[in-house]
Amino acid sequence: EWEADACLDLAEVLNLRAYARTYVSRHAAHLAELEEAVAAARRGCALAPSSVRSHRLFGRTLTSAAHAWMLGLFPAENEARLAQDWGDGAAMFREALAAHKEAVAIARGIVEEAVLTARSDDASNPTGAWQPPQWLVELGIEAPDLLLQSEAMLRGHEGQASLKEPVLELGESLAALGEYWYCVASASPDDGDARPALHARIYFEDALLTLSGGCRGLALGALQRSVQFGDALKDYGKLLESFFGRPGGEGLLGAWVPRPLERALELHEDLLGRSHPRTLNVRRLLSR
Repeated sequence: EWEADACLDLAEVLNLRAYARTYVSRHAAHLAELEEAVAAARRGCALAPSSVRSHRLFGRTLTSAAHAWMLGLFPAENEARLAQDWGDGAAMFREALAAHKEAVAIARGIVEEAVLTARSDDASNPTGAWQPPQWLVELGIEAPDLLLQSEAMLRGHEGQASLKEPVLELGESLAALGEYWYCVASASPDDGDARPALHARIYFEDALLTLSGGCRGLALGALQRSVQFGDALKDYGKLLESFFGRPGGEGLLGAWVPRPLERALELHEDLLGRSHPRTLNVRRLLSR
């Protein structure tokens, strides 16, 4: 177990260094770190196959490396080594998607178990029926297979402290899946395929609703004061500005998150301080 934790800790630190830069670095040392992170995350995931964190970190690390690979940033020596294991950047992206989906599936199972436990104490608890956001219906886009009906699943469980940690894991995993689709979209912005950006938007909105307990007010409001919520807001705002031509949400979230980047900056400054790399990252995004 200690070896898995050590590998995952290393992958997480190296990943956060890349994640906090905002951009995909061309620096040889940064790309070497990404290659090392892939190896560490792969080993950690193999040693902890039932862990949400191991699959999420493996998926996130592969996503970062695949993004850099698809942009042609790896030096020939690094690319040759990666090609021996992964084939090419597109294949690495596919492996990343599988890891993200596994993380979400495991996290959802844990939340469902916690919800069932809570529900057993209140047989009258409403479950609700999920409806796709109107903007998705109007565009004729089908929701991805793993789109979770999180807000409906959690609705009515006000004050269930036992749900806090499972919901945090689920929300973070959904946001990581949203970031995956953002990277896929930004790696090939000129191919005319709008689906990756739409998928990213779906998962970011689901992540934010999950972490907030939904617009209808699950009293897990403390999660709106988490670094994970701030990161999801930051990535959601980045997506909207990059692919939807506006700084705020008008879809599923409506006026609830009118300016996600500004809200993310407030949260990061409050929780991490003004000089933290994550805070500086959001500030760079706002100044673009």
